[in-house]
Amino acid sequence: MSDEPPTVILPRTVYLESSALLAWLFNEPQHADEIRDMVNDASLVITSALTLVECHRAIHRATQLERLTPVESFAVQHYLTQLSSSWCILALDDTVLDRASGSFPGLPIRTLDALHVASALEAVTQFGAVELISLDDRVRTCARAAGLTVAPNDLTLPVIP
Repeated sequence: MSDEPPTVILPRTVYLESSALLAWLFNEPQHADEIRDMVNDASLVITSALTLVECHRAIHRATQLERLTPVESFAVQHYLTQLSSSWCILALDDTVLDRASGSFPGLPIRTLDALHVASALEAVTQFGAVELISLDDRVRTCARAAGLTVAPNDLTLPVIP
């Protein structure tokens, strides 16, 4: 028997926002591995129905712009469906829509970003502590100002006017 105390692994719940999921799906060299590892290390992954719509649309757009072949597009769509089958998908219900319609601290954010922050805040209400994974600076800034924990921690992105 070892004299060292046992390692305690605390459950980690994450809200996965579209920008981070797309970086993973499109295998962006700067972020894909880190995002994948954060999601795989989570005990519960939560996202919004909006995230899935945005990601499927981005895949279709990439195909139409010939950045993905039809075969690659099918593979990425299938991978997204497989991944998300084990996640908790939050609906854009009245609670989320009402929250997104209100004001947010921090930078002014656009409608879809407000829906993500509102969804992450709803996830906190339903599940307790939630870490928001996003690569979008507006979402990250607003989420921090609203009291959410944001990952990746060391990300610095320019603010887009």
